[in-house]
Amino acid sequence: MAPRSSKNCTASSADVARRAPRSVPRVDATAAGTSCLAQSQLDGPSAREPVLRGGCDGRRAFHSCLGPGSSSQASSSDRCFAADRQMEAQPGGRACGQHACHHRGHATPTRCRTLAATLSSPSLTRLAPLLLLLLLLAGPGPLPLLQPPGPRAVAAKAVDKLKLELPLAFLKSVTPRIGHVVTRSGGTSSGSGDMGAAEAGAGPDGSNGHGGRVIHSDSNGSRSGMPAYEAQGTAEELVGCLNSNQPNHNGTYWSAAMADEPPYLKVVGMWWSAKAASSPLTITTQLSWNRKWQLKAMCRTYAGPVSAVMHMPVLLPRLTGRQDATLDDISNAALQRAVDKVASFHAKLEGNGSCKLDLMLVAEPYRDGKSLVLYPVNVLRNYARLMARTPLVGLIDVDLIISDSLAAEMNDPAKAAPYVAAAAEAAKAYSEGRHGPKYSTGYSRIASVESIAEPLGVKPVEKGGRPAYVLPAFVTRGGSISAQIARADKVVQQGKSRLLEHYQKKKIVRFDPGSSGHRPTDYTAWFRSAEPYPVQWQERYEPWVFVDRLGSSWADARFRGYGKNKIVHVRTLAYEGYDLVVHPRAFLVHRPHMESSSSSAHSRSALYNKKSKNSTMYGHNNHLYKMIQREMAHGNYSVHLDPATAACRGKLSWWRL
Repeated sequence: MAPRSSKNCTASSADVARRAPRSVPRVDATAAGTSCLAQSQLDGPSAREPVLRGGCDGRRAFHSCLGPGSSSQASSSDRCFAADRQMEAQPGGRACGQHACHHRGHATPTRCRTLAATLSSPSLTRLAPLLLLLLLLAGPGPLPLLQPPGPRAVAAKAVDKLKLELPLAFLKSVTPRIGHVVTRSGGTSSGSGDMGAAEAGAGPDGSNGHGGRVIHSDSNGSRSGMPAYEAQGTAEELVGCLNSNQPNHNGTYWSAAMADEPPYLKVVGMWWSAKAASSPLTITTQLSWNRKWQLKAMCRTYAGPVSAVMHMPVLLPRLTGRQDATLDDISNAALQRAVDKVASFHAKLEGNGSCKLDLMLVAEPYRDGKSLVLYPVNVLRNYARLMARTPLVGLIDVDLIISDSLAAEMNDPAKAAPYVAAAAEAAKAYSEGRHGPKYSTGYSRIASVESIAEPLGVKPVEKGGRPAYVLPAFVTRGGSISAQIARADKVVQQGKSRLLEHYQKKKIVRFDPGSSGHRPTDYTAWFRSAEPYPVQWQERYEPWVFVDRLGSSWADARFRGYGKNKIVHVRTLAYEGYDLVVHPRAFLVHRPHMESSSSSAHSRSALYNKKSKNSTMYGHNNHLYKMIQREMAHGNYSVHLDPATAACRGKLSWWRL
């Protein structure tokens, strides 16, 4: 049974907005989902299962990323998550504890349980409204909703202007050199093709100046005796290309986004791992600032390369007090705090995580609060893919963890060889023009547009010739959120047989069981299968897959926020000639989280049937999808890319076919 609701203890972000005093700008409540743990990441359909609703102090949340805040605000997301898990473990604490920290920011488990017990006492039932009123009048101490904005809203006015295009010297100082770390008991490092300590930038203590050991690499950046899976490249090359090809505008606002103007995304930090790529498969993902804990879990479960892009929203009117502000008006100290936090986060994962993590931090300026739900999910997916340098890329959302069986297979050169060979063949087919609508597989050109496709003589094609490997996805059910997360973390280590036991007990079910989004995977067949098997694309099919890096389809940059973004991407793979093949051993498990603000906005619009293509994100994305369906039927659809992705895929050294 799912955890019971905590309505008595929390409020939705919309409620926060309605109850906020006039001295607090309302756009902050709209921004709730972008920067605090309770309101979750603004990404694709992975936020759909399970839907957990709760409140979020959006007024404080954004400043935990960028504002000149105190240390108590710096790690609120992580502390809130830890406190919630602690409260769930205590008797009677679940209903109040599940979201109390997210709603109050500084609430403690004891206070929350005491308040709940007091208000539910039969003798004080009639006095509850009066007690709540007294609490509200007590001042800013106990309830953050009454705290004045303080100096944060005007802090940026009194500081020097900042050029967000960080100098390459700074990036070089925080970006490890490509290679791997060689450690030896005597403290001396050596190996084939090693560089000297001075050449590698080592300090007098044998460190590399970044808190780690001296980095040594072979000429191809691989470990001795291992295949050279990763192409050569530098973070400086990628940063320079992305930042020099941004659209010519000063930030996202609603009407321009509804006209499909591409987002302005500035790379403000990039950290590449010093580890060698032991696997030919890079997991590519994207996340909002408050989803670091999910990226940490992904990194823990996949012992291979991970390419992640972290999105940092910058609401210009809120941070500067001006409607005409630009990124140059943002506090240098505020941005540096954000960069330093991400640098520290990457350093910890580099030292303690199983994965080889390359991490990019991008800032997007917003000019109005309504646009904050327009998380640029597909552009971020493309940036993560641009950063990858291995033959294969996995298109996986950050709230999914990966079974150990996939890393075990990919880290075995003999077992990985067939996938690498298939990727090379797929890239060759792309370079020779063997892709596009005449190779479309399944019903990708027909579904929902039969009246157009049939007169044109469009028929399903059995085989396109290039494989896209489907990873079956599952979601936990029953028990507390903490218990579900623990179950997910454990089952990915235990394998398919243990997963089947949970599946039969309905403690784990297929992802999105209430819709057809994953039904074509055929989970019954998967549990019986020991070999890969093909499936046909069908309407709304949206599995997570891994494909060849160089020739596979990109994500359409026009999709922002929640809805249709991954459906279109997978349909595009089939449209351009990919065969969907289900992997027989590897799988994904979703880790529960709060519903994102984008998902919430999508759900509200769907509930009230608000389908206008310009007034709601839901209506706009549905309009795009219908237009793409018609274009596919006619065979003239091409993926729309943002200017930076379009330019860099042809310029970067590791993207040349």
